[in-house]
Amino acid sequence: MRKIDITKTSTLIFFLLFTVACKNDQKIIMPATGASKKAESLSVEAIIAKPTSLSANIEVPGSLLPFEETDIRSEISGRIVQLNVKEGVNISKGALLIKLFDGDLQAQLRKLQVQLQIAEKTAERQKKLLEIGGISQQEYDLSELQIN
Repeated sequence: MRKIDITKTSTLIFFLLFTVACKNDQKIIMPATGASKKAESLSVEAIIAKPTSLSANIEVPGSLLPFEETDIRSEISGRIVQLNVKEGVNISKGALLIKLFDGDLQAQLRKLQVQLQIAEKTAERQKKLLEIGGISQQEYDLSELQIN
């Protein structure tokens, strides 16, 4: 489609130039060789072409869209405490992008660690009791199961 438009445009320009050139009614008289007629002098204006550099800054309103984008969603909801990535920066696999508020999770972890310590001490005591026959094997197995 674009080649056809360029061809049509160039043909039209050539036709217009040809018709303008043909309408010129002035006749050019060439002096005969050996004739004593004075040749008419022509005045000509000339410009010497020099290479120069051009810089054109064009300001156009618009918006840029990325070639590729990825949506990142968290598996759990929470409040963002720290954002470790700037927009447009490449990141490597395994990098920490966002840190969520984890105060409640840290409290749960400490609670479970304390419960594990209590269960281990209880298992030690019940093992001693089992050796002297103070409790049954089933009670000792339940305390070991609780630790695991």
